[in-house]
Amino acid sequence: MKIILPCLLIFLLQYSYCVDPQKKSYDLTDNEDHIFVVKLLFEKLTELLNKTTILDECLTTLNRSVAIMEENLNRFTERINEGGDRINDMKSRMQDLEYRINSINSRFVPINALSSRMQDFENRINSINSRFGSLDEQIKANKIQINQRMDEYLRSLIIPDSA
Repeated sequence: MKIILPCLLIFLLQYSYCVDPQKKSYDLTDNEDHIFVVKLLFEKLTELLNKTTILDECLTTLNRSVAIMEENLNRFTERINEGGDRINDMKSRMQDLEYRINSINSRFVPINALSSRMQDFENRINSINSRFGSLDEQIKANKIQINQRMDEYLRSLIIPDSA
């Protein structure tokens, strides 16, 4: 409505009077000059209104874009903060895991000592078994020799009886 009324007035003034655009100065007491000046003012005001309307639309569009950008930046900031929280959670979990690993490793120290003692004990048992093995072989050899001697002794006893 603001735009229509000045445009209509300018249109009417333009067609009702013939204006000389070559004039440099105007006498406002003269009706024709006065009307031309008013008409010129309305034209300039209309141009200004059109430009301000366009500027207003551009600013509105710009404000919308800025609002969208702010919203996107807020979302991005939230995501960064969530990522930071996740990183902090991971750090605390890693510290917990490191503590658990250190605890388990400290439990393995006595187990490793026990394992080395078990290995020493196993080595001693193997040494004893190897000694027993050689003694067992000697006992078997001695048993065979004793059996052979007893057989010879029995034969020697049996042979004189039959003579």
